[in-house]
Amino acid sequence: VGSLSGLGQVLFSSPKEMIMLQMQLAGKNLQNGVKASPLGIIRKLGLKGLYEGSSATALREVPFAALYFTAYSQIKGAVQGDRDSLPFLETLGSATAAAIPAAWLTTPADVLKTRMQAQAGQVGARSLRQTVQHVLKNEGVPALFTGAVPRVAMKAPQLGIALLVVETLTSLANPPAPA
Repeated sequence: VGSLSGLGQVLFSSPKEMIMLQMQLAGKNLQNGVKASPLGIIRKLGLKGLYEGSSATALREVPFAALYFTAYSQIKGAVQGDRDSLPFLETLGSATAAAIPAAWLTTPADVLKTRMQAQAGQVGARSLRQTVQHVLKNEGVPALFTGAVPRVAMKAPQLGIALLVVETLTSLANPPAPA
């Protein structure tokens, strides 16, 4: 199930991330002083171009979701023990802890996705395989973990809070039956 949610994430996150990255890279168009717009980027890249780097996005999202939800289930079960549910802080801690290895281990795919999206619409843009080869040859394995610490530091609490909200809303929507 986690992997399927990751695949669904790719469908929606790839175009959004492409537009954001292209706008960040474009700055101001020096010819007319107009900032890049989402519609301008969509017109320039087309539908296919919006999914440039989606292979790396899938390589990031599918394993991330599988790792995250599996780790959360295991951590939650270990912390919960025989109790019916976890208190607020234990739920938050379990969900946050589960995101740490998932975010760390999928950082290389995030780096590759960003590199591919930065080249979108350019002549000679690289495939996933070519991007991996280029990074390893020119920068080495450590380059694949560029930004891993800030990624983990942001993603772990963000997902901890998100899953806490899901768990809280689920328990509110499904109160225990009266004894």
